[in-house]
Amino acid sequence: ITSNEVKNAAKYLAKFAQLMRQSLEYSDLEIISLEKEIEFLEDYLFINEKLRFENRLEYEITVDDELEDDILGVPTMIVQPYVENAIEHGLRSRQHGRIRIDFSPIDDLNILCVVEDNGIGREAARKLQEKDQDFQNHKS
Repeated sequence: ITSNEVKNAAKYLAKFAQLMRQSLEYSDLEIISLEKEIEFLEDYLFINEKLRFENRLEYEITVDDELEDDILGVPTMIVQPYVENAIEHGLRSRQHGRIRIDFSPIDDLNILCVVEDNGIGREAARKLQEKDQDFQNHKS
């Protein structure tokens, strides 16, 4: 193991530990700030980018300037399952994945969050999953 690999491993482990701490801390809360939700998403995406996709995942998170992300409350970890789903089902067969997450206001009480990816699409993902299942069920 090279010195650089050890440094990278330590950095990734620290990010993973931070993600786990956040997950445990937030699990007791119903609402967190949008800012904290975004920090959690950034850590989650960083780990996927570096470890799972080996730097072949690009991501961007944008927040409309009208939103005050440090005081605006959102349900805890509400966006992460959608991002995970995009990675698991949309990007798993891609050589290079892209995810974009946009937060914008709808009105004074509601925000819109859009998660976009360059995945294969729902229908193609369903067919791929069926093929995987057929392969696993096939016995010679």
